[in-house]
Amino acid sequence: MNLFRTFLLCFFLFTGISCAMEDPLGSFFKDETKDHSALESISFIENGKNFIKALRGKQDHPQFRKLKTLLDDYRQRQESMPEWPSLKAFNKPIKYLESHEEIPKIRKILLFWGDLKNEEEFDQASLIYDQQLQDAVKRFQSRHYMESDGIIGGKTYATLNLSIADRIKKIKLNIERWRHLLSDLIGKYILVNIANYHLYAMHDAEVQLTIPVIVGKPTRKTPLFMAPLNNVVMNPGWGVPLSILLKDKIKKIRQDPEYLEKGGYVLSDDEGHPIASNHVDWDHVLSHHHFPYHLRQNPGKKNALGAIKFNIINPYAIYLHGTPDLNLFDKASRSLSSGCIRLKHPIDLAVWTLQGTHYNTLEKIQDLIDHKKTQSVPLGVPIAVHFSYITVWVDDDGTVTFSDDPYKMDKSA
Repeated sequence: MNLFRTFLLCFFLFTGISCAMEDPLGSFFKDETKDHSALESISFIENGKNFIKALRGKQDHPQFRKLKTLLDDYRQRQESMPEWPSLKAFNKPIKYLESHEEIPKIRKILLFWGDLKNEEEFDQASLIYDQQLQDAVKRFQSRHYMESDGIIGGKTYATLNLSIADRIKKIKLNIERWRHLLSDLIGKYILVNIANYHLYAMHDAEVQLTIPVIVGKPTRKTPLFMAPLNNVVMNPGWGVPLSILLKDKIKKIRQDPEYLEKGGYVLSDDEGHPIASNHVDWDHVLSHHHFPYHLRQNPGKKNALGAIKFNIINPYAIYLHGTPDLNLFDKASRSLSSGCIRLKHPIDLAVWTLQGTHYNTLEKIQDLIDHKKTQSVPLGVPIAVHFSYITVWVDDDGTVTFSDDPYKMDKSA
């Protein structure tokens, strides 16, 4: 029994908490949408020092400090513009070099936020949507996870119309979200921020790695929870969940009879016997509301999980993985998956995750991948993965980004 499990056992005995499960680690799961006990707050401690540290109180995080500083700054700036220059609704988008009566207000708003600079170099009363203003609009769009096309359409209009009072409310909401998280953020852990489409590999308050991600679409949300990552799989196969098969795959199979063969899929019956896809009546296979087959995608370049999968113990069947569809990372808003987290640079996370094991270098991991065999590498100590929803983020250069709130959780808060 390793040190981590020893501390868990000691804690169970000390507090009188019993666990019927054979493996207490498997129960170390936290649903971030609910209230939690002191035991759940300890969060996969790596050693005795951090164990005591967790019991004593909350830890710090650079984003928590930055948001509190940002809140003070915005409260001071609010005094300089007590009345927000709200835009009137307009019927069609405003495009480059067009004239519009709301342009002076838009210019004033972008000057206030700092996306437009050097106000002495332009005519603030001009009604023309010029190059300097378009560049500022693109910066504003980028900070709000919109496509930076420079067109002032409905989404850009609505975001420009958010007053500084609205922003202050949003910042305060996210500070409270951090308060809920802080006591768990100890040692080596992974923070997935669903709202800004990024993963952060952390050690205490230090960001050691940042990776762009794709998260669950609004109709198939990635849940908010905390659970342990316990192994990394190279060249994974993919057992297609029945829900995805019914919602996505059958339609594609009907459109293209060779879809399964092209994608490296294997169809089998309940006993595991292979079934040729052309032997299935795909138009009537669900006539009795039962799908009598199983679908699995073999490892390879077309595999939906990419070359690496990170297994997490949780009841949602959620995990981290690579993807062959790297072009999707060009999108500003990336709520596109069926719930799992797709990584732009999975091999970088594997190197970070597997420190302390034999496979602790890029070369060793790449060698495993190149052998093209499915292989699971266990972690010496599980790593906590936190799925969070933080909609205001301050980058290292001071740039403030506001999420497009893909799950509309800010509106419901």
